[in-house]
Amino acid sequence: MIWATHGEDRFAFPKRDVMVLDLPNTSTERLAEYFCEGLKKRLANKLPDIEIERIRISVEESSGQCGYYEERA
Repeated sequence: MIWATHGEDRFAFPKRDVMVLDLPNTSTERLAEYFCEGLKKRLANKLPDIEIERIRISVEESSGQCGYYEERA
């Protein structure tokens, strides 16, 4: 089990359902940035000659509620 606390509340999650990320928070904007970094690394490994001019990632938290991260060359 993975345990998380918030104030006096304590929550238990099965390990198989948890991925610990090295992020200051898990806002949709931070998750989009995290996914962008991973995508850039994978693209660089698979397509080393590719030149990315612009990349934009969106993470939807609920219908109509999205966080974005964008980079331009």
